[in-house]
Amino acid sequence: MSTNRLSDKINELIYSSRDKIYEILRITDNLTLLIALVTLVYSLGFDLEADETSRIFNWIEVLIVIFILDYFIRMIYSFQRIQYILEKRWKVFWCLFLCLLF
Repeated sequence: MSTNRLSDKINELIYSSRDKIYEILRITDNLTLLIALVTLVYSLGFDLEADETSRIFNWIEVLIVIFILDYFIRMIYSFQRIQYILEKRWKVFWCLFLCLLF
């Protein structure tokens, strides 16, 4: 099997599931955002002990990882990756900022 044929098979496999993956990512984004908002309201609205605060930060770290994975999955499924990166610079900036922050 030639390299081009293998590459074509991989691209076909990836892009044939693109719409389904985008729908899953949309639902995941909404759930992640909702969980993040609830977590932040809970952490700011109540007097928390040290172990609860630690648990909240662990949840926030998991949510950040989910957002970063979402970005990279969308980049992989994008037809024009360079243009996608340029259009989503602020998302990249915030992902990197949050990684450094936590």
